[in-house]
Amino acid sequence: MRVRTRMHFSGPFKATGALEAIRAVKTVHEIAQGYGVHPTHVGLWKNELQAQAASLFDPSAARNLPTRRRVRSGGIPRSGG
Repeated sequence: MRVRTRMHFSGPFKATGALEAIRAVKTVHEIAQGYGVHPTHVGLWKNELQAQAASLFDPSAARNLPTRRRVRSGGIPRSGG
């Protein structure tokens, strides 16, 4: 008999599933079936995203966020020459 290893999901994968669950266009079961995961996972990801969403706009938590690069108007980076 083969031992099944634990599955690990990336952050962007979880975020996509959680955002889809928050939008509520599909049921949690439909989302889980589409991603090939258990519905409990989708529910946990949704709850985690909702719990941490406020910290994105909290100025005291800003030091933990990655800095953004500024882009020239027009969105095209300068060529080096």
